[in-house]
Amino acid sequence: MSIFTNIHKLACRMIPTVPIKYRLFSTKSVDSFGQYAPTYGAWTDARAHVQPGIVSAFGGKNIEEKDYKDLGLDFSHVFITIWISGVNLSTVARKDSPDQIQYDGKTFNVIHVANWLAYDGWKRIYCEEVMS
Repeated sequence: MSIFTNIHKLACRMIPTVPIKYRLFSTKSVDSFGQYAPTYGAWTDARAHVQPGIVSAFGGKNIEEKDYKDLGLDFSHVFITIWISGVNLSTVARKDSPDQIQYDGKTFNVIHVANWLAYDGWKRIYCEEVMS
């Protein structure tokens, strides 16, 4: 077993986590305008590490504007990176709509989930603010 079995748990002892909420995509239903719209489960409380922007590694640096473009992301949108344990979130790539995060009064779509330690549940999640 590696000494790095769960760096996230070690970090949680030293770096304060912040409250977030998340909700999982449920299904698509027809709204009052006859359009398909995603429906979600209830908001669930959690604690996580959150940093602004797309961060390349835990405690690392934000990626550059050129990298946003290479990833097909719009640099003018608001992105956050979340490190969290014990939460199973999905992106739009695996479903009709992405799961969502609520942080600092804003709602974000999950755009990428990196499962760093599959046996441990630690994930790095990139999120993009839902533009209203």
